[in-house]
Amino acid sequence: MKKRALFGLFLILVIGVGVAGVLMIRKDLPYDLEIAYGPKSFLLRNQTPGLHRSLEIRVEGPDRFTDLKVLNPGSNEARVAGLNPGKAYRVTISRLDPIGKVRYKPRTFGFVAARIPYVVLVGASVGQAWKFYDLPNRVKNHSMLLGYRFGERGFDKEDVLEELARSEVKPDGVIIKECAAYFPRNIRESVSQIERWIEIVRGAGIVPILATVPPVTKEHGDANPGRQASINEFNVEIRKLGQRHSISILDLNKALADDSDQHYLRDDFSTPDGLHLNNTAYATSLDAIVIPEISPMFQAR
Repeated sequence: MKKRALFGLFLILVIGVGVAGVLMIRKDLPYDLEIAYGPKSFLLRNQTPGLHRSLEIRVEGPDRFTDLKVLNPGSNEARVAGLNPGKAYRVTISRLDPIGKVRYKPRTFGFVAARIPYVVLVGASVGQAWKFYDLPNRVKNHSMLLGYRFGERGFDKEDVLEELARSEVKPDGVIIKECAAYFPRNIRESVSQIERWIEIVRGAGIVPILATVPPVTKEHGDANPGRQASINEFNVEIRKLGQRHSISILDLNKALADDSDQHYLRDDFSTPDGLHLNNTAYATSLDAIVIPEISPMFQAR
């Protein structure tokens, strides 16, 4: 009787572990992923803050084409080359967890290796919270691929722009955006920096796009004297810079400002600090303007 009871308990444990495993594997892959591709290459970039586990990326296509990459925790980007233009490919992304840990469902999708405009926003906290790379899914418009890079050196974006200029999967366009937190500042020196960045971007065959700086709320401006006035002055110069160099402007400030003479950030678009944007600002104001504003720049390319 004891042996039967022990065997029964063992069976219950085995079945329980099996059921738990089935339940665990049904979890979705918890990653924000930037995906870009062209006629001959594919790029996957992990954009999830604080989530760094090894990912396996399998790209399969015609003529028995299979390329397997592992995105290690020390890197956040994987590239696959050698694609055939016009051919369809299937991508499977899996998380490589040690045995016994929680398992996740692989994420799968397909694409056709073709030229589609790929535009990267280079910015700071606004771009990161915006999840710019996922914008086409939110607005249900997949006529463009969008990406994001964080400027680690604050206002100075030169290192990021040089990296994009050398990239194997080079973007067609780059949006240069600054954060309100970097103001007040010397506007003349700042514009001179941006003119140098334009040369770097254009020298790599990439279309530069300039974004205006979002405003701050009146309450935040009162607590930080000179910030909003400096932002307004900078945005005037950015628009002039765009005219001088025939560069399009993505006018984020106009989409977010109130009707006051100082063009403060609307209170309903602000987080409590008066500096950062809330989800309403992204969803109701910014998401809608991006693709209609920038897609005409690439229709003839």
